[in-house]
Amino acid sequence: MLEALKECKKHNLHTCLDTSGFGENYEEILDYVDLVILDVKAIVPEKYKALTGQAMDKYNKFLETCQKKNKKLWLRQVIVPGYNDTKEDILKLKDYIKNIKNVERVELLPYHSMAKEKYKNLGIKYRLENVLDMDKEKCKQLEKFLRENLKK
Repeated sequence: MLEALKECKKHNLHTCLDTSGFGENYEEILDYVDLVILDVKAIVPEKYKALTGQAMDKYNKFLETCQKKNKKLWLRQVIVPGYNDTKEDILKLKDYIKNIKNVERVELLPYHSMAKEKYKNLGIKYRLENVLDMDKEKCKQLEKFLRENLKK
């Protein structure tokens, strides 16, 4: 990926990294990236671990590196019913976002269960096995609520 990004920059092509921030050895890669689309799995360490099975350390380090390198960010959070789908959760997300610089865009994405079969075929535990798909309209309302509150 690094070599491809370097070639893109040689030809003045805009580059973007879409990630959950969980990779390794990304410092040099970020030097060749114009925009980072970062999936915010959770903002509370306990919920992050419950959702991903991992601690937030790598994610936090990645975000910290993006901040040091002054990278433009688009943040995305999947909204999961019964997990982070209340106005209280959205206000906590707003407070979290306010502490991050260079955020150009924020999106809330409705959770869907399409990955269940893929996880099953790969023999990986699906952590949201019994969770229903998020109502798309409710997700849109929460995103509107977030945008209104980010302006305050």
